[in-house]
Amino acid sequence: MARKLNTRIRAQIEAGTFESFHILERDRPKVDPFSIQEAGQLIEGINWDWGEAIGNFDEFRFFTGLRQSEQISLRITDCDLIKGTIHIHQVVVLGRHKDPLAHQVESTI
Repeated sequence: MARKLNTRIRAQIEAGTFESFHILERDRPKVDPFSIQEAGQLIEGINWDWGEAIGNFDEFRFFTGLRQSEQISLRITDCDLIKGTIHIHQVVVLGRHKDPLAHQVESTI
């Protein structure tokens, strides 16, 4: 698929007609999520290799589904340990703190 896509893009660029492209749904790879057992094995391996603190953080990242930009922007003040919630109200993109995009909303998990 990548070879076909590169050929199409190269031809459009050479013809001066390339503006943008969208990957069609049928061309996207199918999502194959980890099973709970596989996730447990990964987290156990991370705990073993990197220690409990990193393992705990990776377990948090794995099961919350936060984007990397949301993870990076988290602060202690975003966490309410009593309610068990985390408030997502900003993202970090290319080292800059930004408000969530217009199509996204602030969320609490």
